[in-house]
Amino acid sequence: MYTVLYVDDEPDLLELGKIYLEMSGEFSVDTALSVEEAHRILAKASFNAIISDYHMAGEDGIAFLKQVRSTIGDIPFILFTGRGREEVVIDAINNGADFYLQKGGDASAQFAELMHKIGQAIERHHAVDALKDSEQRLTDIINFLPDATFATDAGGKVIAWNREIEEVTGVPAQEMLGKGQYEYALPFYGDRRPLLIDLIRAPDEDIRQRHYSIVKKERGILIAETTSAHPKNTPKSFLCKASLLMDKKGNVIGAIESIRDITQQKLDESRLRDACGTIASSEEELQEQLDDLAAGREALEKAELRFSNIIKNAPFGMHFFELKPDGRLIFSGANPQADAFLSLDHSHLIGRSIEEAFPGIGKTTLPDTYRKVASDGNPWHADQVEFQSGQVSRTYSVWAFQTIPGTMVAMFVDITDQKQREDELRSVNERLISVGCQLSEQYTAVAENHATLQEITRERNKFFDLSLDLLCIATTDGTFIRLNPEWERTLGYQLDELEGKRFLDFVHPDDMQATLDTIKTLAGNTEVTNFVNRYRCRDGTYRWIEWRSSPYEGKLIYAAARDITEHKRTEEALRESEMRFRKIFEYAQIGMALSTPDFLYQYVNPEFCQMLGYPEDELLRMTFGNITHPDHLVADRENIRMLRDGEIPIYSTEKRYIRKDRGIIWASLTISPIRDEHGRLLNYLALVEDITERKAYHDALEQVNKKLNLLSGITRHDILNQLTALTGYLTLSQQSEDDPEKIHGYLEKELQAVATIERQISFTRDYEQMGVNAPAWQDVRGCISRAVASLPMRETVVHCNGTDIEVLADPLFEKVFYNLIDNALKYGGEELSEMVISARNENGDLLIACEDNGAGISEQDKKRLFERGFGKHIGFGLFLTREILSITGIAIREGGVPGKGARFEIIVPKGEFRPAGKK
Repeated sequence: MYTVLYVDDEPDLLELGKIYLEMSGEFSVDTALSVEEAHRILAKASFNAIISDYHMAGEDGIAFLKQVRSTIGDIPFILFTGRGREEVVIDAINNGADFYLQKGGDASAQFAELMHKIGQAIERHHAVDALKDSEQRLTDIINFLPDATFATDAGGKVIAWNREIEEVTGVPAQEMLGKGQYEYALPFYGDRRPLLIDLIRAPDEDIRQRHYSIVKKERGILIAETTSAHPKNTPKSFLCKASLLMDKKGNVIGAIESIRDITQQKLDESRLRDACGTIASSEEELQEQLDDLAAGREALEKAELRFSNIIKNAPFGMHFFELKPDGRLIFSGANPQADAFLSLDHSHLIGRSIEEAFPGIGKTTLPDTYRKVASDGNPWHADQVEFQSGQVSRTYSVWAFQTIPGTMVAMFVDITDQKQREDELRSVNERLISVGCQLSEQYTAVAENHATLQEITRERNKFFDLSLDLLCIATTDGTFIRLNPEWERTLGYQLDELEGKRFLDFVHPDDMQATLDTIKTLAGNTEVTNFVNRYRCRDGTYRWIEWRSSPYEGKLIYAAARDITEHKRTEEALRESEMRFRKIFEYAQIGMALSTPDFLYQYVNPEFCQMLGYPEDELLRMTFGNITHPDHLVADRENIRMLRDGEIPIYSTEKRYIRKDRGIIWASLTISPIRDEHGRLLNYLALVEDITERKAYHDALEQVNKKLNLLSGITRHDILNQLTALTGYLTLSQQSEDDPEKIHGYLEKELQAVATIERQISFTRDYEQMGVNAPAWQDVRGCISRAVASLPMRETVVHCNGTDIEVLADPLFEKVFYNLIDNALKYGGEELSEMVISARNENGDLLIACEDNGAGISEQDKKRLFERGFGKHIGFGLFLTREILSITGIAIREGGVPGKGARFEIIVPKGEFRPAGKK
């Protein structure tokens, strides 16, 4: 007999299901009304299977399924529910449900199908457990075989590498598994070459050319000896046995080879001729091992799953993309190292295009390059620079290659440190050049000593020729006398094409007058620094040159210059970038603000000013705290602190702002820090989008959807459950015509189901009307009186204190007191004799207390008191009470002491109540 745990928050269905399942004699059923109760039962007992409803008060069936899978593991789990939405089915299957069965229809047929599914699930889990045991036995067999053994798949990749072959080769399995291209030959021969496993179907001559002597070849099994292998640099003789692996259809899915060290056997062969018997015995043993291994060929096919570990443990980041027919390059995943390199969780980017997933590269050529790699298959490599706040932040070396047509992988390694070392080396070189220039000036000062002068001249000439700067000696009338070789590399001319020529002939026409003025200054024996002009290159283009020139005796000019063309281009690009930023800032359709680290506004764009109703000059004298709703200030300040300290990269939230006219708007806010190259905080950039209208639409839509979902859940789920129970008990009644006592019991259940359906329909009517009409002033004392008049009060008395007040609330406000009094009458117990409803002002709000002297509410029940469906009946009263009050921002809580009575407290906000009769 199978033991089953059945979980459902519908008591009638639980009892009916237990009756039907146990009638078969195959099942023993325990029941639980909630997931919490089910966990308590599971902690004490084990079961063969679990049946669970989906929609239950508290945790639902999917959450229960996840918990079962994480704690108990692989137990048969069947979701038996009235919810038939496709997403629920998919969610159930994705989380490991064995079957999904929808309630409804004929009860006998339905529970017969449920019993069939339970049996199927249990048998299937038994089969899976048996398969796992079989796979483990095969793995153990391979690992504990006395001979070195390995296997490959149909593509020649290693899928098994046992412990003995690890010992023979010194190569652990984790380094060999998944390798192809004859990688397994390297430990034996030092190069990639076919082994016996690759020669099973080869002609005999090819086998002999590979230094194998065939011992036996029959029925797809090849046995041969070789003496040319040298694992661990030690010559060895091996007896090798290879065979193909086939699937059930006879298709080749791989091959397996066993290798036995027979070195000692060969050495003793001359003295031990009787070793043939031992070899024959070895062949039989190998045959048995091969037969055992062949039986596990289907399990070996699944070993390819292990190969994914290579990607997960790779030391470089990997991004995977798929090229769609419409040209979109879709991001399909990343390995853990990519997450670590980029400090980013890539999982939420999967399924997006490359431009959506990585906006920073959307305007570069990288997406098109990746598309070309995915379509053409040509690999690509480059160093990519990542910018942050206008500065270089990281540099990556990127390799991109096609995996299969239409898909590609981008692998990247962080080379920032390497680039920094290159920059440091370049800086050292510049300092050396500067020192060299100073030494040159010092050497000139001691020119009186002829021998010393010659040595200095030789050193100067060597330095002159090796300098990476442009060094020049010219006359004040504009003629080059001597230049260093760097001029050739910069302008493209040979030195003899420049020396002796007028340098003015190479100056850009627009810079001619400034150059002449500089020559006059030098002729006046005045040093010139940081002068910039353009020189014509051999190809007709011009390059920017920055000069530092010093006159000598009014006739000569000694100058050091450098090519600053790239610097000029960078400056121009920066100016253009700043111009674009200013235009974006000024014309953006969302609010933008740039502030100091103390959050004083420095720049605000027109949209931000218009959004808040402040002129620009007034906003620039304010901080974010002046315009933020008080409810958000604490969270804002904490998140800004985390942003400042680098604990979070950006801060995004939805919050309320206070306009100048004191109006309130909702906005979507994103704040990013701007730091210099040393990480010092310079500014904050805030992007603010007015979402007031969208928020209103969203809240309205959320309220409508909430009501629709609830009404749909009651009509389609709750009522359907009761109808299922009703038809089930009717069927049992028909089957029990000869047992009046059973029929009477079933009839009571049927009447209970009809009464429950009636209450559910009544609730949907009230709930549907909730929020339809505008809030109005409700007389509290009048609402209480009408509720008392419509309820069977028996001996219970209701006292009112201070309730001559009116509350702005939904027209269904009277239902609040009706439900609270009704709740006390139902659950207060025999000790209930009176209720007191009082009202008083508390910190500007109105507190209405409704308390009784009944049994009270347990601490356990208080946690779920206002949930839909919680309670001994249909559980709608207190849920509806909270929903009615929440429409106008009124809160409710329970503060009674268990055993001393219940106390419900209604908190009405300031401005939402007034004395009765006041207009």
